[in-house]
This record gives sequence, structure tokens and C-alpha cells, in this order.
Amino acid sequence: YHFAGGTAIFENQPFERRLRDVHAATQQVQAQFVNFEVAGQVLLGLPVTSKLI
Repeated sequence: YHFAGGTAIFENQPFERRLRDVHAATQQVQAQFVNFEVAGQVLLGLPVTSKLI
């Protein structure tokens, strides 16, 4: 918010919308780090240790 200015905190501002989008994207299952570990295990032919699969 420092560089975006004082009005950036309001919901109708583009900066705030983009910040909400980024936060939402990081909460998606496919973007979580545990999935990168599982993908690596599969690609390397290792046993998958995740309980999610």
C-alpha cells in the first residue's frame, strides 16, 4: 500500500482487487507447495508420501 497511495485500501481500487486476486490464487489447492513435492515424486518414480492422493 505504501507505493499505491492512501486510496489503495478501498475495495473499488484496482490495487486492492489485484491483491485480493493474488491472495485467492495462493489458497488454491493446485498452487500449494505440497503438490510440487508430489509432482516431483511422480516424475522421479518415487513412492508418493502425501496422504492427499
